[in-house]
Amino acid sequence: MNQSFPKELTVLPQWICWRLEPDPNGGKDRKVPYNPKSCKKASTTAQTSWASLTEAMIASKKYNYSGIGFVFTKQDGIIGVDIDHCIKDGKLNDVAKEIVSRFPSYTEISPSGTGLHIIYLGEMPGRGNKNSKYGVEMYAQSRYFTMTGKRVEGTPDSISDGADALPWIHENYIAKKHASKKKRRSVKHS
Repeated sequence: MNQSFPKELTVLPQWICWRLEPDPNGGKDRKVPYNPKSCKKASTTAQTSWASLTEAMIASKKYNYSGIGFVFTKQDGIIGVDIDHCIKDGKLNDVAKEIVSRFPSYTEISPSGTGLHIIYLGEMPGRGNKNSKYGVEMYAQSRYFTMTGKRVEGTPDSISDGADALPWIHENYIAKKHASKKKRRSVKHS
């Protein structure tokens, strides 16, 4: 597989391996993180369980993991936007198309082939990080993205500043569910 990751991520020692494993409770399979150096389970909050990109790629191949992943930390100022189930028949849905065209940054196709991972530089803009209605999630720390390096054609090969993008995405595709609940509560009955 031809993988190409943005330089901003390749220099950081925040890489892990992952394996798709059955959920012990009978739910959908889980993407379990593993330490590339020890082959023990990794933690998204323990730096000692992460490695360099090269170490993760070697371990992934050597030990037959499902793939590699990048861990987000508060210190690195890197935000991941995940859009689930947004690719059908090779085409982006309206949500993904609007975000990618309005705020281009490094964007790759997720391992399932049906989602996108977009990476920005910046800070989380507000409360909440997920809206299932739109399939949009946003993470800044204590989480990881499974990474493929399969960059979406026409998107940058580097990470863009998300100062405008992140608040807009959050307001339009994550915070909307909170706003609709507030509106219902604030309606006065006469």
